[in-house]
This record gives sequence, structure tokens and C-alpha cells, in this order.
Amino acid sequence: MKTPSPFYRSRPVRTAFTLIELIVVVVVIGVIASLAVPTVMKVQDKAAAKAAKYELIHDEPAVEVEETPPGERLPMFEKFEADYRLSSDYQRVGLEVYSRYSLYGSGRLAIRSALTGGGNGRSGHVSLHVPFPDGTIEASDIYLRILDPETGEAVESREAVYRRDGIFWEGQLAEGEVMEAEFGFTTQGTESVEIALPPARRLSNLDLSLDLSDSSADEVTSYSLRADEVVDQKYHWEFANLVSDRSIVVRIPGAESPGGRLITLFRFMAVAVFLFGGGFLYMNESHAPGRLDRFRLGHFFLLALTYSLFFIIFAVIIYREHLGVIPALALSAVFSLPLLVMHVARITTLRFAIRHVFPLAVVTLALVVNGVYGGGFRDYGFLILLVAVTAYLTATYRPGEKKGRESGKLVEAVG
Repeated sequence: MKTPSPFYRSRPVRTAFTLIELIVVVVVIGVIASLAVPTVMKVQDKAAAKAAKYELIHDEPAVEVEETPPGERLPMFEKFEADYRLSSDYQRVGLEVYSRYSLYGSGRLAIRSALTGGGNGRSGHVSLHVPFPDGTIEASDIYLRILDPETGEAVESREAVYRRDGIFWEGQLAEGEVMEAEFGFTTQGTESVEIALPPARRLSNLDLSLDLSDSSADEVTSYSLRADEVVDQKYHWEFANLVSDRSIVVRIPGAESPGGRLITLFRFMAVAVFLFGGGFLYMNESHAPGRLDRFRLGHFFLLALTYSLFFIIFAVIIYREHLGVIPALALSAVFSLPLLVMHVARITTLRFAIRHVFPLAVVTLALVVNGVYGGGFRDYGFLILLVAVTAYLTATYRPGEKKGRESGKLVEAVG
């Protein structure tokens, strides 16, 4: 009977976990993360409910005033001078962070009736409206003072009506009579500030300034009324006989919510596990081919769970608000990474775990944390990590080395 050639001898079947198994583990980790997300979402819903209760304002006005004065009642503005100063900060309700602002406004105006010609002492009905920013939550320190044409004394008008959407005044002005007044207010709102010009039949002279130096907003939006001058976050508008339907809009950048960041971190946890698993497989095959032949799906799942312990510890610390981001990262690494090294050491060797797997875990964790908490450094962090990973792969990649070893063993067996 012919002896079979050693070349055709049955070779051991490789039993290492496949890419499909790795993807299954990633999906399982994603499912675990998705189970944790509803808990965080419940906290967010409670925070949103508190915020809604905080911002609840009754829409019904205290005094009935015509919403849109008829066109013939709109005044002729001889001048409208106003100085606005915007300040902003952030308010935290539960895990949500809301931007809020205060707009301080003051100025002077001069209006007259739209009646022209005749000279018979006729009087015209005039409706004045100095609007507050759209979306105002509350307003305070409001006043409208009429200037006495003889003494120049400013007396607060009894006909003025103060509402959440602005200052209203209605009265009679004789033909040719000019009424001068000064006004002021402080309004509070969130997210954006939209300053509208007072409705008028004609706006002969507009002189308006806006100071953003005390706010987190750094510019007026491009679709706003174009400013004549901008110096150090101070805007100035000056027009004669202005005809425009544009307002002045300033958007306040929102602060990132702690709860939103945690949810994003858990969503990226599956990506981190996938990167760590791929790197772990690559390093083992590069340094000790075949060492993971008996490493099955359950083993990798346990390893992924040990690796994910970092995210669990970090999320609990941030949720409890006991430490900042940097101390929380350090504490999570101290408690999770030694366990990961011990776990890998039992699978491979302690030297391999410390020299290769530990840096791999640090890099993959840093990649995900940088994507969520990197802020202005995020792009540079990704660039540094990309260069480091590329340098490592270039230095360690040895094409055909395993195949060469197997060919050498086959030649020895044939010999």
C-alpha cells in the first residue's frame, strides 16, 4: 500500500475565532450599552420636565392690547436710539445644560403722528411698540418715560403697557406734534436673541449699538441687519430712512450636556471593543502565530467585558458628579486596566500583556474618550493617535513570515 505523501497529511484545523464571531461580540456589547441608555434617558426626561416647569410662562397677557396695530396707527419715527448689552451663562438642570441670556436695553425715541397737511390742529391716534427679543421668558426693570417738551423732565407714562413681548403705548398726537420718550428693560431668554426694530410707517433715523463682550456669543448671524461698524464684539448700526424686514439675531452656543456625552460614550464603546479586539488578534498573530487557536467566542466576550469595565466605572463617577472628567478618567484607568492586564496575562504572557496589550488598551480608550471629551483638542488628538497607530503597524508588519515558517516545517517533515 502506497504511503501517502507528507504533503497531504491532515493538518490540524484552526479553531481561532473568526471575524463573524468578533462582530457578534460587538453586537452583544452594543445591546448591553443600549440597555443602559434608557436609564440615562429617564434621567434626561426628568431634567427636561424640570426645565419645562422652570421656563413655563403663561401666554395670556395681563392686559388686552391689540396684537397688530392697524397700519394707519403706526408712528413716524424721527429717531430711534438704543444701546443693548448682552450677557449669557449656562444653567444645569439634572443632566441637561441650558444656555440663558440677559439683554439690557435702554434708549430714546421721538415719534409723531402720520397726519400731514391741513394745519387745523387735528389729532391722530398713535400706537407705539418697542419689541422685546423673540422668545423672552421674563422681563424686568421696564420703563417708558415721556419727556416734557417744556421742562425736559422724564415722567413714566400711565398709558404704557408692559408685556412679555414688549412695551406698548397708545395715545393722541396733534398734527406736527413730536413726542420724545426714553425707555429701558432687562429681558431673559435662552439659546438665541432676536432684536426686532419697532414697527413704524417710517424710520427716519436709527442709531443702535450692541455689546457682546459679556456673553459667550461671538458674532451676529450673517442674515441679520448688517452692521456699519464692528469693534471688539461691539456692533453699531446707523441708518437714515431705513426700510428693512431684517432683525438682529445672535445665537448663543449651547453647552454640551453631561448626559448626552455619556450616551455618546456608550454608543462608541462598541467601536472601542471592536478596535481592541482587532488589535489584540493582530498582535498575537504577529508575535506568536497560533496562540489563539483555542480562543473561542466566550473567551473573547469575557475579555471584552473586562475591557468595558473602564467605561462603566467612568460613567458612574461622572453621573454622580463626584469628580471632573480628568480625575474620573484616571480613577477608571487605575481600577480597570490592571485587571485587563491580569486577564490577558493568563491567556498569553505577562510580558506580552504589559508591553503590547496595555498600550493597545490605552490607545483605543483614548481614541473614544477624545472623540467625546476632546473639545478643541479633538482633531489634534485624532491626528496624534493616527500617526502612532500607523507607525506601530509599519514597524511590526511582517508579510509572509508565518507562511515561511509553515513551509519550513513542511520541508523538514518531507526530509
